[in-house]
Amino acid sequence: VQSVKGNGHVFRALRDAGLREVFIGVESGSQRILDNILKNTTVDDTIDAVATLKDMGISVSFGFMMFTPWTEEEDLRANIAILRTLGSVEFDKLFHEMDLIPGTPAIKQGQALGPITAKQGTGYYTYRMSGLAARARLCGRALELRQRDFMERVWFLGKDAQRSIQTRRIGARELDQHVTELNLRMFEFCIDALKTTVNQEEVTAEAVADACVSEFDSAVTALSAAMEENYRFPRPDAIRQAANATTLSCRIDNQVKSI
Repeated sequence: VQSVKGNGHVFRALRDAGLREVFIGVESGSQRILDNILKNTTVDDTIDAVATLKDMGISVSFGFMMFTPWTEEEDLRANIAILRTLGSVEFDKLFHEMDLIPGTPAIKQGQALGPITAKQGTGYYTYRMSGLAARARLCGRALELRQRDFMERVWFLGKDAQRSIQTRRIGARELDQHVTELNLRMFEFCIDALKTTVNQEEVTAEAVADACVSEFDSAVTALSAAMEENYRFPRPDAIRQAANATTLSCRIDNQVKSI
């Protein structure tokens, strides 16, 4: 975010040289969380940076941590609000959590709130949460484990929307808004359902994950069909084939020139 602020001329030059996407560490839409992780930026700075890049036709992807050791319901709602403003929201990222990394202040901050445990095979640590945020985190894990086919289809929607912006297709902005809104509605469905439950956390998370898929499966299918019919975005295999064909063409051209 800080790199974009005040450097619009640099990014315009980079765009003209071929830049198509920028990754930004947004992390949170809650100023309280940004301050706790020592981000040294503001929510408004983030909104301005993303708008600057998108106005130039540059696609923006970003890192986001829905869950941290301090996350409460008000932070979840603030996250939804900024994501709705930023756009380009990928559903799986709505369940990302902050990892505690050894050697950083986050370890002591996490320990101050309760016991932390190692995440097997990562070198990082995780932490216990409580309340709605804890149930939402479990819901995300249940979606990944129980609904992989659905999650893959939703993931492709986000990637197709990003690709449409990168290639400057007509209607790309509108498509991105449709995908973002659908993803946020699914997340809101989950947390609203979790807020009203009184069952055990694990059981509730699985039930809500399944209910989310049942509620939105037809909408995801319809949007996917609309993309293929109206936008005809190439899938990864087609993209690789096109890239290989371009590379081969360049090699042939160079050989002809050398002869």
